Amino acid sequence: MERRRRENINQVIVDLSRVVPQCHPGQSKGLVLNSAYEFVKIVREAMASGDLVFTGKAVECPLLSALSRKRARPDETEEGADDQPPAKEVKVER
Repeated sequence: MERRRRENINQVIVDLSRVVPQCHPGQSKGLVLNSAYEFVKIVREAMASGDLVFTGKAVECPLLSALSRKRARPDETEEGADDQPPAKEVKVER
């Protein structure tokens, strides 16, 4: 029973690492959970300020595009992050 619980927790962490822009599968559990927490904070702040609006199952938000680009190129420095990214449509599962 304990083994099954650990396997379920580990699978959820792997799933999070696939959907959170700052993560990738294989990162430590703590880093994945911390990145997921930070991502949720960013999304909540964007929703509160009106910068993020859900329309159907798609979201258009430059902030999410920037995070996705950062995930694709994690070795780059933060200096390039100031460039305005083009808007990108992101599919959201409910």
